[in-house]
Amino acid sequence: MATSSIIDHIVVHNPRALEEWAKSLEAHENESCEDNAETRRSNVMTEDAEIRAFMQKALARQGIQL
Repeated sequence: MATSSIIDHIVVHNPRALEEWAKSLEAHENESCEDNAETRRSNVMTEDAEIRAFMQKALARQGIQL
């Protein structure tokens, strides 16, 4: 999504805040956006016991037991 469509409806009442925001964007424009697989944590459960425990907890909230 283009930045212009994201900030299209923003109303600025404090010009200094806008200057600080622009400085922040400029300071981070050259940072790498590459994904680091070592620090990324997946929320996908793959272990059977982990999935079973999750489902038991979710169903227990609804009064259902396996």
